[in-house]
This record gives sequence, structure tokens and C-alpha cells, in this order.
Amino acid sequence: MERQLRAAGLLSARMFALPSEEASLDAYGNMRRPEVVRILVADLCFRVAAMQRQSEQQRPQQEAALPGNACGLSPGIYQRDGTDARPVVTFVRAPSTARLRFHDIEERAGRANIGRRLEEAVRPVNARFAARR
Repeated sequence: MERQLRAAGLLSARMFALPSEEASLDAYGNMRRPEVVRILVADLCFRVAAMQRQSEQQRPQQEAALPGNACGLSPGIYQRDGTDARPVVTFVRAPSTARLRFHDIEERAGRANIGRRLEEAVRPVNARFAARR
């Protein structure tokens, strides 16, 4: 989903898209494809309508609820529900440092347990050779 939002120009390179409470998710926690397509089509329709208004010079282009607007909403994609705007996708900044350093955790766990694990693995082999003598 993030790749499509970046291609459409809705999501900057240093941000991530997180589904909000209003998003419909599949069994794996991902947004359903029809909802992503609906968001992208709505954005395309908004852009086409804005271009037509601008070319016809009927009225000035209205601002959308995107990052940097002064409308008081956090960055993201919203679904209009009457007069309310409910968040469907929230944009968050990427963390500046790695949150979990899996390589370091694995290496520390390996170094801490290598002696015990090696001894557990060698013990049955030594017992078999001792039984043959």
C-alpha cells in the first residue's frame, strides 16, 4: 500500500502509512485491496476535478487534508462521515534509529548460550562412544 501511496504523491519518502481504526483489515492485519483501490481512485478523481476547476477558472483550488495543512488534522487519509472526518490511514514519521536490533540480540543470545548448547549436543555423542568401548 505504501508503494502505491508514494507513487500517487500522497506519502513522502520518510513516512509510513498505518491503518487506523476505521480501516477494514484482512486476517493478516493488512488493508483490503478494494479499500486501497478506492483511496487511490478517490485521489485521482480529486486531482482531475481540481485540474478542471483550475483550467476553467471557476473557483480556486481547495486544499486537501495532507501534511502541512492548517486544518488541525494529523497527516493521513480521512473518510468523510457527514461533517466528521474519520482517519482511515495515518501517516507517521520513520524512527531515526532501529527499534529492535535483531542481529545484536541474536549474537548476544548465541554467545551467552553457546557453551551450554554445545555441551548438550556433544553429551549424547560422547555417551555412544563410551558405550562402544
